[in-house]
Amino acid sequence: MSLALFRSIRFNLLLFALILSASALGTFVPQLGEAPQKVDAFAASHPFWARAFEWLGLFDLYHAPWFIALLALMAFDVAACKLYNAPPDADLGLPREMVENEEDRVEALSGKPYRATFAARGSTSLTTGAEDLLDGAARILRGRGYSAAVLPGAAPHVLGSRQRLQRWGSYFAHIGLVVLLAGTLLKALFGFEEMLPVMEGGSKVMKHRPWEVHVDKFDVQYYAGTATPKRFSSDIRVYDKTGTTNALEEGELLAEKRILVNEPVSLPGAHGLGMVRLYQASWGATGMVRSATLAVGDKTLEIPMGAKVRLPGTAIEVSADVMMPDFTVSAENRAETLSLEPVNPAVKVTFYKDGQPTAPLWLVQNFPEAVFVEDEKGILHQGPRPPFRLAAVDPMLFSGLQIAYDPGIPVLYGGFAMFMAGLCALFYMHRRKVWVWVVEGAPPRLVVGGWSSRRDAFHGEFTELVGALRAELG
Repeated sequence: MSLALFRSIRFNLLLFALILSASALGTFVPQLGEAPQKVDAFAASHPFWARAFEWLGLFDLYHAPWFIALLALMAFDVAACKLYNAPPDADLGLPREMVENEEDRVEALSGKPYRATFAARGSTSLTTGAEDLLDGAARILRGRGYSAAVLPGAAPHVLGSRQRLQRWGSYFAHIGLVVLLAGTLLKALFGFEEMLPVMEGGSKVMKHRPWEVHVDKFDVQYYAGTATPKRFSSDIRVYDKTGTTNALEEGELLAEKRILVNEPVSLPGAHGLGMVRLYQASWGATGMVRSATLAVGDKTLEIPMGAKVRLPGTAIEVSADVMMPDFTVSAENRAETLSLEPVNPAVKVTFYKDGQPTAPLWLVQNFPEAVFVEDEKGILHQGPRPPFRLAAVDPMLFSGLQIAYDPGIPVLYGGFAMFMAGLCALFYMHRRKVWVWVVEGAPPRLVVGGWSSRRDAFHGEFTELVGALRAELG
């Protein structure tokens, strides 16, 4: 199979554009692992496009087979393009043209980017003086930081080089890129992400692991005088339910910790690859309350959820059962919430006279003069200002835990290290090669040729090097 297609610049640009476009699309389309509620909302409002997106795997794009195939193709493409041949200028001996055309060695060497020729002291016979000249040239090169040696053979010469590792910089960088893609493929094939909303005091079992997560306590703190949270945390316990037959059996305790937004709990992943991390990602109100407090005149009445409380001095009872954390009235005149944060809480209360319920009322804490009567169809009607108001709400909150497992993390770290090492070698190292040749004559001549990975930067150094050779051997 020919690799010409994979080494084509057009093909590379097209493949890169496809991966870039797909990755960008994943930032606009809601993902199941990050925001399942947004996926549900999109499906409810756009059923046709939701079916199409689901068929294409766009709701879980980074685990879609076609996206994984693109990443695998990119890894193969990088290997085919960059790693197909040996590093450039891999021959550390004589230049190739000097090996193939022995009769033109001096002319070939003189054709190097940097070159110089000068008369050398010594005998006209190469067998008596050349060895000393070459040894002297090698010693001078070593004194200036070069790795230099006299290479014997039919055409003995001196080769000196500095920072030879630089020629591998591009290869290290591209190998690092392949390793990075391999780490990404590991995550796409074996990793997962999921959101786990757990009510305070409750528990849930993860979808991707037989682990049960308990949220014993959830705490949220606000900036003074505002409804903006500055810190929220969860006290959690994680149990491994593997092998348990009773739903009430807790299993093996894996972790017990208070987690904050930037302080997750980490658990070992499969086969020692990566960690399963539980992050404090979000929070919100569940729609239930521990209690609601009504202010009636100068008295307050606390109503626990699910209980009926008698109004003092009357035969009327009242209950509170549903809360909207961010209350609004929809276009269809129904009670809705704009968010899950209790920034504008409203509670639905029901009064009972002789055990018979009246029409439920929606009381809004921030707007005590507003009251909405809900009919049997759930439609809201503006009611008269009541002689009581909603004084306080103690909502039941949930903790939104994001669970992520990325087995490719160790591989990604290694790939990133190789990639950065390659870039540093490529851009911060300066490879130089110098050849010294002795040509017999009366007197013999020294021919010096040089090559540099940074052509303009080598001029001064090469001039000084030739001057040192001329001063000692000329």
